[in-house]
Amino acid sequence: LNGSPTSDQVATPPSAPSGLNGSTQSTEAQPLSTEAQPLSTISTQAKLAHINAWQQAIDVPIVIFHDISEVDNPQAVANIQAGNTTPGWITNGTVYIYLPHAKDERDIDATIMHECIAHFGIPRLFATQEQADAFYNEVWNAMPEAEQRRFLRYPGVSHRKGEDARRAAADEYIAHLAEQIRAKRAGEAEVS
Repeated sequence: LNGSPTSDQVATPPSAPSGLNGSTQSTEAQPLSTEAQPLSTISTQAKLAHINAWQQAIDVPIVIFHDISEVDNPQAVANIQAGNTTPGWITNGTVYIYLPHAKDERDIDATIMHECIAHFGIPRLFATQEQADAFYNEVWNAMPEAEQRRFLRYPGVSHRKGEDARRAAADEYIAHLAEQIRAKRAGEAEVS
């Protein structure tokens, strides 16, 4: 995926404006927000049941880590040890959930939507990289200027330059929208 967003990325909860990013050839990740948050509002069994429902519904493998000692991605370990509370990431088509950081069903939903729709799904919708790049360029051009500036500051985007940075920012923007829509729909379902 030369110059465009990659599938090796980490989702953030809807309220946090940052994420881990890297390339499909490595498991490199970037630092995340260390904003303090409560880390669990539901039982482990409820989280596992919710993740299992997702596994039944989508054709993307999900690996669950219960403890930091199980995490085999050195950058993810470093981020967890640094106090980052991101609940998941995607590497080479597999979503990884770090269960202690998944607060509730909405957090799990947001993580899976963020990773599967933008970082995994969107690139696979196009027959060529040129088509995907054109799509990300269109998204970038449609983004409000404030959002363009915001997403260019994301850790996995800020080190990139030119069109590569704009396309990566557009990818993160799509991921953010995906998790926000899922969180909103989940909230509406609870109210009705």
